[in-house]
Amino acid sequence: MTKQTFNSIQALRGIAALLICCVHCITSKIGSNENTHSIIAELGRIFISIGNWGVDLFFIISGFIITLLIFKTNECSFKNAFCFLIKRFFRIYPLFWITISVAAYITFLIGYRGIEFQKLYDFKVILLLAHIYPFLGVAWTLSFEVFFYLGVFLFLCFFNKKYFIQFLLCWGGILFIFIILHHNNIFTFNYYTMTDPRVLEFFIGGLLLPILIRRKNVFYDKYISITFGAIVILIGASNAYVNVPKHAYLGYWEIVYLNGFGSALLLYGFVGLEYHNKIYIPTSLKKLGDISYSIYLWHFPIIGLSLLINLKLNFYQHLPIIYHSIIEIITTILISILSYYMIERPSIHYSQRLSFKILSKNKVGN
Repeated sequence: MTKQTFNSIQALRGIAALLICCVHCITSKIGSNENTHSIIAELGRIFISIGNWGVDLFFIISGFIITLLIFKTNECSFKNAFCFLIKRFFRIYPLFWITISVAAYITFLIGYRGIEFQKLYDFKVILLLAHIYPFLGVAWTLSFEVFFYLGVFLFLCFFNKKYFIQFLLCWGGILFIFIILHHNNIFTFNYYTMTDPRVLEFFIGGLLLPILIRRKNVFYDKYISITFGAIVILIGASNAYVNVPKHAYLGYWEIVYLNGFGSALLLYGFVGLEYHNKIYIPTSLKKLGDISYSIYLWHFPIIGLSLLINLKLNFYQHLPIIYHSIIEIITTILISILSYYMIERPSIHYSQRLSFKILSKNKVGN
């Protein structure tokens, strides 16, 4: 596939991030006011049922994008692998460090003085190798990203890119066996990314690319894929909606074969149709995708800031609770726009320049 970027992926990514933002902005208000409790609870139940699918979509997209990058890599070498790691590092860590610091500071201003502050100095938290993160709960998904990136880095160091799909199949198969062994208490692992079935969604996303390449001249199956993908996701949402009062939601394996495979079907369909110029993606959705990572991380500090304002200002306390959620969502979007242009883009451009210098030296040396 010759396209460098797919606007449909950006659109899906933006929608997923906004849904997750809405989930947390709404559910964080449940029980805060008796007059609006039932409204907020019902909205929270709806958004939890639908919005949690966004995480699975992120994992599917990440696997697909990384596989696309490997396919477009000229060769596998340590320098190329190092450049890959540099780009992933500057894509994830700067914004993560900033948002978790801001979230911790806001929590401190609210008056909390718990031991969670000590965890900020834990190298596992700093390097996104932990299971639970203080002040920035959504960061748990980034541990899965880092795990996948490290595996791809090792592949680039030692293998030829033409074997990447075989590598994904073997790696994913081994993880599948580990997960089965762990869940049946045959052999346990402490590193949770090797025990959570959702990690398999990266491999599902990666395996979509060779299928798309083989069927790149066919587009009717893309409509079928989108239809079935939507049906599967709605089944997962309806099951989650029923189970929300029981705090059960979906089981890990249900998440993978409903949310995960449903997301994969949607991605396959939309990317395939865009390749054939059968769909048009509005610029607004593309822009939403550009700021999706910022939305994903910034909405937690914004929720904390809203709580701080609620404690300090009387007029804010008397606003309907639903207004708090709306204000938080709008503020998150505005802050994310600034964050994208002031933090994300400069970090991305710096990593690209640094990688270019490293590869240029390699060519000069040859």
